[in-house]
Amino acid sequence: MSNIQIYPQLEKIYKELDQLSKGNEEMLAVYPMYIHSNIVKLKRLIEEQEELHEQDSDLATGDLDVLLEVRRDLEHIKFRFDLYVLREILEMFVKVAYPDGGE
Repeated sequence: MSNIQIYPQLEKIYKELDQLSKGNEEMLAVYPMYIHSNIVKLKRLIEEQEELHEQDSDLATGDLDVLLEVRRDLEHIKFRFDLYVLREILEMFVKVAYPDGGE
């Protein structure tokens, strides 16, 4: 996997969580499903990166730690949804999903 492949996947996860944070009623009705599916996607990406030697990792220095924290924080709100906490998670996640500052 390369940077070209991992960052679009992170962007897709970010966008889905961002939609949820904007209060989409249909999404909020089944928020645990959205949170869980994105936790699973993040876990897979993290595991792929952890298997690589540091110099072969697709992520910038420190981004893996941020993704681990994002995943942990999502676990905490999976069944006890907190829109404020989700927005805080997104503030941290956007820096990894969009390393060029674009959104």
